[in-house]
Amino acid sequence: MPTYDLVNFTVTQFKVFLLVFFRMLGLMVLAPFYGSTSIPRQVKILLALLLSLILFPIVRNSFSPPDNLGLYFYLVAEETLIGILIGFVGLLLFAAVQMAGFIIGQEIGIAMANVFDPITSQQTSIVGQLKFLTAVLFFIMLEGHLWLLAAMAASFKLIPLGCA
Repeated sequence: MPTYDLVNFTVTQFKVFLLVFFRMLGLMVLAPFYGSTSIPRQVKILLALLLSLILFPIVRNSFSPPDNLGLYFYLVAEETLIGILIGFVGLLLFAAVQMAGFIIGQEIGIAMANVFDPITSQQTSIVGQLKFLTAVLFFIMLEGHLWLLAAMAASFKLIPLGCA
């Protein structure tokens, strides 16, 4: 397998790299822990760039990007949506935990006591926020953020570039 040079990318390699980057960027938008509003956008973009550099050697020989610019922009949108979808699936778990906490708060009678959630920039119930933060703590303790990145790397084999 030929090596690649980070300085001397060919146009084809750069197009493939951008597709990998946009899939990773889509993940960084909604994924639990990575998609938090408390993480600055510049950090998310830099993390997506670094992860794309790591994943690029795995993907680059399996796809030849089209020369048509319109079709290429379609592929960029497609890869971004795949990343967003993977992040959304992870986010659903945390939304379910927060909703369960809200229902528990309703049942025990403290539904009117709300707090401001800096992650979602919305008012949430105290019990829902407690359950959400506990779920985030367990997510990090169980290395869920690393499992999410491993799932993202595996997504390039399950859904190859340009095949969705």
